[in-house]
Amino acid sequence: MNTGFKSLSITAVLVLAGGLGTGPTAAQGLGHHPGAATANQFANVRVLSFEQLERIAAREVPHITELEIKDLTLKVKGYDAQGMKLDVLLDRRDGYVLSRRVKYPKHMQRYAPAGAIPPVITR
Repeated sequence: MNTGFKSLSITAVLVLAGGLGTGPTAAQGLGHHPGAATANQFANVRVLSFEQLERIAAREVPHITELEIKDLTLKVKGYDAQGMKLDVLLDRRDGYVLSRRVKYPKHMQRYAPAGAIPPVITR
């Protein structure tokens, strides 16, 4: 009699645990997935191939050290012919330059264009 009760209680526990276990997994399937919304948002957008973007980036930045793709932009880091650091942001849809940042080394700051580097205020 004890054996029947033990097997019945173990079976009941497994059934209840299995039934409760499927509830949260089903609810998780209906939950919010942040990555899925982003992927679906850009699914129908036509972008240039990586080779085309790489050619455009090579025209803008002669010595490329890093390429980073994020959503609809390509971030290019590297150096120009004079050795100054460049950060360029390209649009992946058409290859246009969205922003271009030049970091002048300390020894070249006096040759930077006016307004490119904020003045140093000393007291």
